[in-house]
Amino acid sequence: MNKFLLAGLTVGLVLAGAAPSQAGLFRKRHTDCGDCASACAPGCTVSWVEETVEMMVPKMVTTTKKMDVCKWVTDTVEVPYTYYECVPVTKPVTVNVCSYEQVTKKVPVTFCTYETVTTPVTQNVTTYKMVTTKKPFTFTVMERVVTPEQRTCTRYVQTPTTVTESVPVRHMVCVQVVDPCTGCCHTVRQCVCEMQTCTRSVMKCTPVTETVTVNVVHCVPKTVTENRDVTECVPVTTPVTCNVVSCKPVMKTETRDVVQCVPVTKPVTSNVTTMERVERKGVAKQLVCKQVTVKEDVAVTECVMVKEKVKVRKAVYTPVTPCCGTVAYAASACCCH
Repeated sequence: MNKFLLAGLTVGLVLAGAAPSQAGLFRKRHTDCGDCASACAPGCTVSWVEETVEMMVPKMVTTTKKMDVCKWVTDTVEVPYTYYECVPVTKPVTVNVCSYEQVTKKVPVTFCTYETVTTPVTQNVTTYKMVTTKKPFTFTVMERVVTPEQRTCTRYVQTPTTVTESVPVRHMVCVQVVDPCTGCCHTVRQCVCEMQTCTRSVMKCTPVTETVTVNVVHCVPKTVTENRDVTECVPVTTPVTCNVVSCKPVMKTETRDVVQCVPVTKPVTSNVTTMERVERKGVAKQLVCKQVTVKEDVAVTECVMVKEKVKVRKAVYTPVTPCCGTVAYAASACCCH
């Protein structure tokens, strides 16, 4: 990409250098006429002539060159390293171990016990007896008294009554009908509703008032006095002798076997395994990337200035008629030579 940019920049510089000369070649006739260009324009003829001119033209040329190229190369290298390893080591160790042994000893023990003592005690005991006695009792009794009384009552008597009504009755009748399609007559049975008079009996309730003698029962209070058996609880006190048991504290001393734990220290030898740190050395293979400079053939594209013949169009002005009086004046004033 950089090579193409360099080539483009070179071409631009060459064209910029060539442009002023060509611009002056083509525009000199017009710019040098000044104010007389408008007066001399009808007397000049412009013709274009192609000329071959040598110019320096840039060209891209690809060549092969030996150049230093950096490449990454992998290589295996042996690297020494140090590590530590824990190794188990067993050693005999003597340790004083304290243990407890049970020892039985005779020890006097004083303690308090309770003994039961039975003592006869006389106590007055009250009991209740059921005693039945005759006592007068007055109470009120409701007695029923029947009294005849005259009462007026109304009762209903059913009386038959004849009622005449008109009832609709349906029956079948034969009717001559003409068929509208064939024009033939035929008999058809039709249902006809007629009102007929019928008689029926209806029972009517008629009220009848009568005087009736009715026995009416009344309750009349009456006071009665009677002797009834009444049971009562009567307290009776009786002396009773009972054996009362009581507990009394008594101090006693006895010899008992007491088990005690006594500490005993004994040396005990046991094998103890410990982990010791040991230094080790080793060699590890490590993959390393290195940058190496190598001579290689590389295709290089360069921009080279080359001489080439280029065809260029050139303007030639020829006077046709005298301008401002004479041809010489036209040549000097219009600058057409």
